[in-house]
Amino acid sequence: MHHVDLRYTKEELLLIFDQATKEDVDRGGHYDCRGGAIHIWSHPWTTAAARYDSATIGALYVNWLEERIDRIETDESFDLADLLHE
Repeated sequence: MHHVDLRYTKEELLLIFDQATKEDVDRGGHYDCRGGAIHIWSHPWTTAAARYDSATIGALYVNWLEERIDRIETDESFDLADLLHE
């Protein structure tokens, strides 16, 4: 887990979540938004096989009260560079 202090306005955070929703893993993208987190996947779920082979690379966590991304987590076998590449 990486603790970060990436500050945004509420409007900017909403735009980030809106863009991630448009690029949802179910729609050919790499993102899955849930509450205060954006999960990043290795492959879009364009087929059943791709969904099966896809793995989470990690996630960005938002603290909505403080209007910032405060945590970045990477899944096992991935590092921060993999996550930021997506």
